[in-house]
Amino acid sequence: MWGTRPSDLLRVEDDYVGYCLDQAVGFFGTFIESELEQAEERVRARKGKTRESAIKAARMRVLRQYGIQSGATEARQFADPALMM
Repeated sequence: MWGTRPSDLLRVEDDYVGYCLDQAVGFFGTFIESELEQAEERVRARKGKTRESAIKAARMRVLRQYGIQSGATEARQFADPALMM
């Protein structure tokens, strides 16, 4: 799934805790990827010509919804914990 495990990057020494962290990060990453793909599919399902800028904007909305910033120039926001349930 990734080149370096998150537990290695954070230098987690306990094997079980590292495993749990890696699983949680993997789950969250897969969840976000799924949300991004769904946003892109909704844009492509619209009638008419699909522009790449509309797809990019839809993907950025998903990232902002979960509090993931794509650039330092954007205003900071908090993620809504209820969205993860």
